[in-house]
Amino acid sequence: MTNDPAGMDMPSTLVIGGKAVDGRTTEARRYKAICADLATDLGATPSTAEWALIQRAAGLMIQSERIECAIATGGTADVDVYCKLVNSLGRVLTQLGTKRRAKDITPGKTIDAHAAVILGDEP
Repeated sequence: MTNDPAGMDMPSTLVIGGKAVDGRTTEARRYKAICADLATDLGATPSTAEWALIQRAAGLMIQSERIECAIATGGTADVDVYCKLVNSLGRVLTQLGTKRRAKDITPGKTIDAHAAVILGDEP
């Protein structure tokens, strides 16, 4: 395990199915970044079970991103496969404990009020 910038203990080597994977590929770097982000989202050092879910989520996210890239560049995509990936990802993230956040739709909020909060000019 190594310590990432967020202070989380991260697996130092990417091992899948008992085999070390070349961590220099774009996919491997993205996979490790997603794992690090999800581990940080948990707010504590993940347990072994949480790491397993984090790794599954990272894999599902990468596969989903591949399909999204194909769609964005005018390619074709298997919608059935994409839906299954997204639904599975949602279940894994729920098991990890991620939560939906309600969007503030309070009437009267304007861009000026938001800017005032950011600039510290609120009353």
